[in-house]
Amino acid sequence: MVATNLSSQRCAADMLETIPAVMRFLRAKVKDRAGINGSLPQIRTLGFLNRYPGASLSKVADHLGVSNATASAIVDRLVHKGLIERKEHPAERRFVELKLTQAGSHHFQDLHLKASSELSAVLSYLPDAKVAQIIETMSILKSLFNEQTQHPSKESR
Repeated sequence: MVATNLSSQRCAADMLETIPAVMRFLRAKVKDRAGINGSLPQIRTLGFLNRYPGASLSKVADHLGVSNATASAIVDRLVHKGLIERKEHPAERRFVELKLTQAGSHHFQDLHLKASSELSAVLSYLPDAKVAQIIETMSILKSLFNEQTQHPSKESR
């Protein structure tokens, strides 16, 4: 069954209200855990490169919503910390691939685990049936938005 325009608008409004609240919670918890070892843009960069190893600087900049120069400064700090490595692309000299180092991967996985633990602690207050609803909803959203990302020109349903 396709959602009516009214119910899809209500759902969109609820998502726009809820997702930022969840992100604020996560940012606060991750930033607390990262301490002086990382700014939020640095943590987001680590997460992006964890998902997309070998990405270019311009892809990192797009993800962060910043200029290439700003992304370059963020990446430079992470390279200096030994969390990211730069490698020339074998076929394209001007293209630089960015990858997490082993230390960067461990650092990101540690932050991810701690963020997951914080979310789990909050969710533990809910009854199992509500947690199951959230799991189902997340599965639907993941499927929908992964499809939209893979087919960005596709018309909305």
